[in-house]
Amino acid sequence: MSHATVAEPPSTASMLDMLMARWQLAPRHDTAAHESPSDAMERARTTIVQTVGHYVDYLEPADQALYTTLIATTDPESLRGLFFECFDLMVRTRGPAIAVLRLHELYRLMR
Repeated sequence: MSHATVAEPPSTASMLDMLMARWQLAPRHDTAAHESPSDAMERARTTIVQTVGHYVDYLEPADQALYTTLIATTDPESLRGLFFECFDLMVRTRGPAIAVLRLHELYRLMR
C-alpha cells in the first residue's frame, strides 16, 4: 500500500464549522436596521463587487452571469434566494474565510 500524501480539499467540514462559529461570535452591528431597503441593497451590491469584482474576467461564463445577476438584483428577497450561489462563488474566488464573513455581512444587510 502506498503512503502517498492525499491532498486535502480547500475546505473541510471542520473548517466550515470553525468559520461558522466565528460568524456566530462576530460583533453584531444594527446599522442596517436604520437603512432604507434601497440603501441596504446598494451596500450589498458594493460588498459583492468588492469581494468578487476583481476576478470577473477570470470566471467561467456561468459564473460571470451569476455575478451580473447578483449585482443587478434590487430586491432583498431575491438576493436572499441567491445566498448559496453567492457563497459558492465567493468560496471559489476568495476562499471560505472571506466567503463566510461577506455572507454574514450580506445577511445582516438583508434582515
